[in-house]
Formats: sequence, C-alpha cells, structure tokens
Amino acid sequence: MSYIIESVSDRLKLYHSYTESVTESTYAPHYHDKCEIIYFMSGDVTYTTEGRTYKLKKGDIVLSRPRQIHRILPKDGTEYERYVAIIDQARVSGDIWKRLDNGQDVFPARDNERIFELYSKLDYYYKHFSAEEFDHLAFSAIEEVLYNLTLASPYEVSFDGNPLVRAAIDYINDNLTTLRGVEDICSKLYITKSHLHHLFSEYLQVTPAKYIVTKRLIMAQRLIRRGQRPTEVYSLCGFLDYATFFRNYKRHFGYSPNREGKARRDDKIFV
Repeated sequence: MSYIIESVSDRLKLYHSYTESVTESTYAPHYHDKCEIIYFMSGDVTYTTEGRTYKLKKGDIVLSRPRQIHRILPKDGTEYERYVAIIDQARVSGDIWKRLDNGQDVFPARDNERIFELYSKLDYYYKHFSAEEFDHLAFSAIEEVLYNLTLASPYEVSFDGNPLVRAAIDYINDNLTTLRGVEDICSKLYITKSHLHHLFSEYLQVTPAKYIVTKRLIMAQRLIRRGQRPTEVYSLCGFLDYATFFRNYKRHFGYSPNREGKARRDDKIFV
C-alpha cells in the first residue's frame, strides 16, 4: 500500500509506504514548517532530532515540531514501513498543541488499539472515497491521533546520543544570535574544534558551522514571513553582514530573502 494525498487547502499531506530496502544515506537532515507525525510500522530505524536519538519500535509515533531539524537513520538494507502526516497546526482544533508541548519526541503507541484502528481506516478510506472525501476523513483521523497522544505514557526507553552533542545544541539554541563562531561552543564545553566537528558529523551528519547557519536561516525566514525586512533581519539572526546572509539564504532556500513573501517553502516528505 502506497499513497500520498495533498489537500487543496494545504492543511495536510499524508503518506503511507512500504520500502523493501533502504540505506542510511537515503534521508538527509531536514525540517518542516508544519508538524510532522510518523507512525512507525516496521524496520530497523533510528530517529534523531536536536542531538537526541531514539531506536524506534513498531507502533511508536514520532512528533517533529515545526522548524525542528531531524533525520531518519535506517540500518542499511532494512525494510521501512511508515505513515507520515504533515499537518498545519493552525487548522487543528482546541489546545492540543499546548497539551503536547512537553518536549516529548516519541510516543509509545504500539499497544494503543484506537490509534492502530485510526491508521488502518486510512487505507480503507483511500480505496473507497474520492480525494476530497478522503482528505476530510484523513484530517479528522490524524487530529484524533493527536488527541490520543495526550493520553500516551512517557517514552520509557531512554534515548541514546552523545551528551556533548546535546550540550552543544542546547548552547547553540540558547545563544543562537550572539555566537561568534564554533570557538564559543568549544570554549564552553572544553573540547577542540576538530573533536566537535567529528561529533556533529557522526551524530548529525552536518558540521557545527552548517548547523548554526541553518538554525539562523530558519529564524530569519520566520521573521521575514512575519513582515520584517531582510535588511533588518540578518543582524537580528546573528549574521555579520547582509551579503553573507543573502548568499546563504539563497543557497539554502533556492530563492532570495526578498522573494520570501512570494515563494513559500514547500514541506517535503523525506521519510
């Protein structure tokens, strides 16, 4: 079973697929403007986000919040079955996001029959209803999944990951606009630049400098979309000059910051 549905209102993208064999290099680190929900069905797969690493089990639900850099790391040659939903938070009713705003990344739902039934219905609905009807039913089902997550237990299996990487990311997030460079992180953590570079490359598949720039660009994009001018935004986000900001922005997003109001970044499904 494999399908993808994109709502005409862009409120939901839904994807269900089984891949017989994938490799670790298949999926790059990425983020979305909206919330991504993965219902993991099978495979030897690890999920990483912001320096935290989780070994997924069948029935786990992964919640990636907007602009949160994350990645799926499958073992080479493993199968991979999953449902992926990217949903517009503003379209979900009630205070569901506040109730889920506890920093939990993975929810153990493998014994939750209600959630399993909701996802099973999606395959049936896809076969028997029109695209418009399916969109309505699918959005309601995913919304119901979110409400069920508020009842889920804390993730009991401790996550794996390097404490220095997590400490570095915490420091970056707390000092994103004032960091003078990677040297600041190394000084704070008492490690060398080469060691920090090695850790980021191993655990995040990106250099520390690239990670900082990406986080700053995400921040800049958000401010521009809120109406601030690019010529004002670059310094607020930690860039020393507009030329460097402009060059990095265009390289990362594929268009200049001046076009941000016209060219919206599409959420792409990488998992």
